[in-house]
Amino acid sequence: MSDWRDLFSTPAAVESGRKWSFRVLRRHGHDLLVLPLQCQAAARAMTLYAAQTRFARWGKALVQAALSLGLPMPLPRVDLTIAKTDPLFGWLQEMTGDAESPVFAILAGNPSTPGRRFIMLAFHDAEPVLVAKVGIDPEGRALVDREALFLKRVAHRLPHVSPLRGAKSTEAFSGLALEFIDGRSPAADDRAGLCRVLRSWLDETHPTPLEALESWKRLAARPSAQAVVKHLVGRTVAPALFHGDFTPWNVRAEKTSGRWTVIDWERGEAAGVPGWDWFHWVIHVSLLVQRGDAAAILAQLNATLQSADFRAYAQAAGITGLERALLAGYLVYLHDFIAPPEIQDKIACLRDAVMANAV
Repeated sequence: MSDWRDLFSTPAAVESGRKWSFRVLRRHGHDLLVLPLQCQAAARAMTLYAAQTRFARWGKALVQAALSLGLPMPLPRVDLTIAKTDPLFGWLQEMTGDAESPVFAILAGNPSTPGRRFIMLAFHDAEPVLVAKVGIDPEGRALVDREALFLKRVAHRLPHVSPLRGAKSTEAFSGLALEFIDGRSPAADDRAGLCRVLRSWLDETHPTPLEALESWKRLAARPSAQAVVKHLVGRTVAPALFHGDFTPWNVRAEKTSGRWTVIDWERGEAAGVPGWDWFHWVIHVSLLVQRGDAAAILAQLNATLQSADFRAYAQAAGITGLERALLAGYLVYLHDFIAPPEIQDKIACLRDAVMANAV
């Protein structure tokens, strides 16, 4: 299992390296945030953690306020010596324009996630300037490389997609860099922002058979999806840019303009099934933020399908009358391709309940 300390190479002799000191914020026994000693930088680095539950947001705000005020915090200190020739450190210097020693923080991520990725916030002249995603094991590197290639192809021509500032692949790591966005995750119930983004990702000028979409091809190979696939055979839709993990914590709403920029495109597809990102948002907010049970999540999904906003979206996407079948298909897709093990049972319950009335 990779650890954030494995991001950097250590020198053969201590005197040939740079010594760095950090404060570490831990959660559930694991390192969550690796913070610089500088109080203001550490406070800004708390933006890496997109807290969603009320308790988590309160805790984050308290820690951030304490760091901003320079109050003592009972956070363990970790010292790390990094080789002067370390390739990742050299890339950070290149991307920040800081030839000396850029200050940085690390969101260590979920240690149980396959292909663990690390999110780094780098500073220049005491201001955050870029966010980097880095993978060091084979699966993590493959995900980072895929996302970088996707952003190179898509970000310049579609709105609300995080533009790629740079990418790097060496023997030691794969990384991509994005501009730092001074903002926060939007409210989970910001329906206007959600509608604006998802409508902008519809390609209404190129109606496409569902069977031609890559995500639908993967779904069509699953035995549990056959009833939905047969029900929708030959149907044509307006393809949509598909994020694959569209949630409030993967969006940054700029502080000044309120404009949404969507990040974390590891599952991104230029032409996907319309409606699926909307379903993903509702399911994950209901499940992970509101802690709803299957009945509560189904109620949220039904309310979404009946809402004026979604009906207008469905009409533009050419899926009016197909909504419940597409939802059933997405729950199969979510269960089989996306959901982590800890929520698969709940997704299976939703899938079975929706499938029973979808076709």
